[in-house]
Amino acid sequence: MNEQRMRLAQLTDVFDTQAETESARLAKTALRKVTQNEIWIAVCGHFSAGKSTLLNNWLGDGVLPTSPIPTSANIVTLRQGEIEASVAVNDTDWIRLAPDELDRLSDYCKIEEIKEVEYALPRFPFGSDVVLMDTPGIDSTDERHRQATERSLFLADHLFFMMDYNHVQSEQNIKLMKQFSAEGRPYSIIINQIDKHDEGELPFSTFKRSLETAFTRHAINPDDMFYISLRELNHPENEVERLRTYVQTVIDAAREHAEARADLLVDTLLARSTGAHDALLNELPVIEKQPTEIQARLQRLDKKSIWLTAFRREFFKHQTPIVASAPIMNYEFRELLRNYLESCAPEFKVGLFFSKDKTRQERLRREDIAVKEFNRLIDTNLAPLDQVRRRHRPRFETARGDFVTSGYVTDRTEHAHQ
Repeated sequence: MNEQRMRLAQLTDVFDTQAETESARLAKTALRKVTQNEIWIAVCGHFSAGKSTLLNNWLGDGVLPTSPIPTSANIVTLRQGEIEASVAVNDTDWIRLAPDELDRLSDYCKIEEIKEVEYALPRFPFGSDVVLMDTPGIDSTDERHRQATERSLFLADHLFFMMDYNHVQSEQNIKLMKQFSAEGRPYSIIINQIDKHDEGELPFSTFKRSLETAFTRHAINPDDMFYISLRELNHPENEVERLRTYVQTVIDAAREHAEARADLLVDTLLARSTGAHDALLNELPVIEKQPTEIQARLQRLDKKSIWLTAFRREFFKHQTPIVASAPIMNYEFRELLRNYLESCAPEFKVGLFFSKDKTRQERLRREDIAVKEFNRLIDTNLAPLDQVRRRHRPRFETARGDFVTSGYVTDRTEHAHQ
């Protein structure tokens, strides 16, 4: 897969140069994945859907915290190796935990500031080239959680989408499964907590058929679907053992199609970058997409700019001496301001009885006097400036009309309000 590695390395450099931070991060991780010939298996779903409990069932070690607290602000990755753990405090800095801190790994998983947790296990059941990912909940309102889940979906060779028995057909679940199917992602559905099902109300076989009908109607086509219970392992409809066997089947298939998967990563990154540029282009006014026309309009605007510069120079020539000589902050007004500010002090009080209401009324009275005097000073002393504005207004309106009819101002105004 030398060709794919070279293309990913080139994409990483391009994204870094163009400051496409998220795409560069994805490309770097994809390059590492392809270079090391890794198979990534992701488990995603809502908070409390049972993702961590399922992974612990596969691992048999109780590694991950199974409380409804998010595992991290990013993903937790599990792989084979000498027992050790590292945590990422940002995108580049990793801290390896000391041996005596490994027992507290679940505590680190719950710290929001930790970007990612990586854990190596000597008794990992899936091989040294496999990485399991436990993602944050897809229903999180935290943008970091959303980005972490998106990154895991992008990198996964196979995705297990896990959901609670009571929320299989929720709007968000249906939307995501339709998206997975439309994009051609390799994914399977896991319906957890089937022990909640009441056979007396509805036969389980009828429940399964209703889901299959609903999925067909929404064009949802997973590779496989599993009904499990991690609470009642002896439940008659439990497929947790079939699921465990299927995971190994998925891993074997991913090994056989590693090169095709690497090509898909490259193509997806290119499409992602192209899509981002197209989206930015579509946000621009139509005129911005026509270089010849925008150049002509810019030349016309340059001519108007020369006149406006002269206009501003003349206007401010009259404005400056008027404003400089306007005696707005005279002694009387400063005294009124001082009296008002004095009434704003916490220790200011009026009267002995009902002083709170009297104090508020006195503060409002002083404020009103100061505001009225300020407005009077403005009207009196800056009236000559208004005369200058009125004298030049016709020429200013003419120039402004030229700008508007040129289309340049209108395009931007309409775009700003969209």
